[in-house]
Amino acid sequence: MINQLLIIGVIVLLLSVGLSGCNEINNGNGGNKNISVSISEPYIGGLFDKLYIDVTISGEKSDYYLFMSDFNGDTVGESNIAEINMLDGIETASILIGEDSYYNINEYKTYLLVILDDYPHGNEVYKTSLSYLGANISIQNCSSPSWFYNSVYDKYNLDDFFIYIYNQGDLPAPIGWSGDVKVIIQDVESMPYLFADENVERHGNTVYIYPGILGKIAANRDNGLARLTGGEHLMRVQIYHDNVLIEEFSTTVNIE
Repeated sequence: MINQLLIIGVIVLLLSVGLSGCNEINNGNGGNKNISVSISEPYIGGLFDKLYIDVTISGEKSDYYLFMSDFNGDTVGESNIAEINMLDGIETASILIGEDSYYNINEYKTYLLVILDDYPHGNEVYKTSLSYLGANISIQNCSSPSWFYNSVYDKYNLDDFFIYIYNQGDLPAPIGWSGDVKVIIQDVESMPYLFADENVERHGNTVYIYPGILGKIAANRDNGLARLTGGEHLMRVQIYHDNVLIEEFSTTVNIE
């Protein structure tokens, strides 16, 4: 009889331990929701072309409140998912992580994503840190330019050409359509207008090249007076951001 009672006790203990594992929290510090979370790569979106990520929650039906804080502990973005939108067990929310994309700063910027199961003081059901170095571009090549000839002055001006730019960073690379690219030939500077061509996105007055992408941008003349003489010359293409030089490429061109 004693042996039977011991066996029954062991079975009950095993069942209780097995059932307790059903409330495991994914990267969280509390709460009682069993969810899984996937996070997209950063992208440019919203009404004002800011930096966002998409956060997809799958699992238990509930209200969820999401907020993102920066390395200073300040909240930079927040969003929520209503329980009614979780009826099929999955929903995605977009959340701001920065006012603008940025270039490589040689150290990671770290953000903290927290999800609560109610707004605004629910249980914490998920928490993770996200770190980014920023965009990091290199000009891979430039096509041979075409030239505008002004017979009155017997001079040339840059007409148009293509710039091939690769982003090896982890954030979209912003390039302003006017003023961020400078072309220097024979000590003559020009700032061509830029147009999205291949593998780039244009938002307002800025084109973006996403990480791991080789983008092609069309550069057209700035309508300045023709100031160049014919012959073979060195052409330097510079890319600036916030008036800081971040990339330069040199090639020899033949003006004719």
